Amino acid sequence: MAKVYSFNRNYTSFIHHHEGMPLSDHDPKESPEILSDTDLEAEINAASPHRLIQILFDGALARVTAAKIALDQNRDSVALVNEAIGIIGGLRSSLDMEAAGDLPESLDSLYEYMETCLHEAAQNSSAAKLDEVKGLLETLKSGWDGIAP
Repeated sequence: MAKVYSFNRNYTSFIHHHEGMPLSDHDPKESPEILSDTDLEAEINAASPHRLIQILFDGALARVTAAKIALDQNRDSVALVNEAIGIIGGLRSSLDMEAAGDLPESLDSLYEYMETCLHEAAQNSSAAKLDEVKGLLETLKSGWDGIAP
């Protein structure tokens, strides 16, 4: 399988807690241990490129889910949607566009579509657009998780 992502470690500065919402899917109820920013940064610096992409998928899903909850509760969801757009931008920038085959271009187009949907969700308070992006992210994450590092 061709390499699809070319992860730039300089991008790891983006992968941090923001407003108390970690990028990973770790449930603090499952473990009393909560990583400090220093511990999280150390984990990120030691993580494989495969794991870093997983962390980005987790973060995007967390933001889209939180935005949907905020929207359902008549709270402002724009900041969360913007964070999701930023994370998806990170996934796009991590693509190795020089890799053989159509996969990198197809993923880039899909990420661009997700960003467009999220902009529409923010502008129109569209739960349907958030659900659509969440479904796409879940599908991509499931496929990525199934690939052995």
